[in-house]
Amino acid sequence: MNVQCHTGYWGEQCDTECGNCDNCDKTTGCLNSQCHTGYWGDQCESQCNSNCFTCDKTTGCSFCLTGYWGEECDKECHCWNNAACDKETGKCNDDVITGLSLCAPGYVSDTGVNLENCQMCK
Repeated sequence: MNVQCHTGYWGEQCDTECGNCDNCDKTTGCLNSQCHTGYWGDQCESQCNSNCFTCDKTTGCSFCLTGYWGEECDKECHCWNNAACDKETGKCNDDVITGLSLCAPGYVSDTGVNLENCQMCK
């Protein structure tokens, strides 16, 4: 017997909630990673944080808001004049006014060379 699940549920007994899916199939759950905005993963089980500018439905956060970096955009940039930094390395981008890539006052690069991951001076 082919049982139709109520909207928002899936599974053999139709007792599993679709959760953060836009479209849910009775046997597989989320279809083609059709997640609600801000969610990602095979079953839309992961959520991009508020520092994420673009949340890809299959890979997660692909672009951070200015001032953040890291896989989940959970690390703060500390760049001169609040310049953006590279999402992968935290390296400060060139400042539009000075043309220089510098850490903000009171911060120093943890590598000391290429201004990656500016940390508070100790």
